[in-house]
Amino acid sequence: MLATPRPGTKEHMLLWLAGRDPGERYDWDNARTCACGTYAREALGKSNYYWWAQVALHSDDGGIGQAFDELNRHAADVPRTYGALYERVRADWG
Repeated sequence: MLATPRPGTKEHMLLWLAGRDPGERYDWDNARTCACGTYAREALGKSNYYWWAQVALHSDDGGIGQAFDELNRHAADVPRTYGALYERVRADWG
């Protein structure tokens, strides 16, 4: 049986993106409803994505901070749909 990737990892983020409606839009300027904020809320139970900044600065977070940084960078650079974000992330992380 295949194991589900650990939440917060690039693999888990990619799997989460693959399950989103590709035409659904996100608001990159809103920490709660941007792609990272939506992921943090749905996959990790956090209210927005700012929580990881402190974790990443003060401890070994297992790469979660870096994964969020990269997801956020990609989310800013593509048309604001989950489909476009998935394609960009898959090409970079895939």
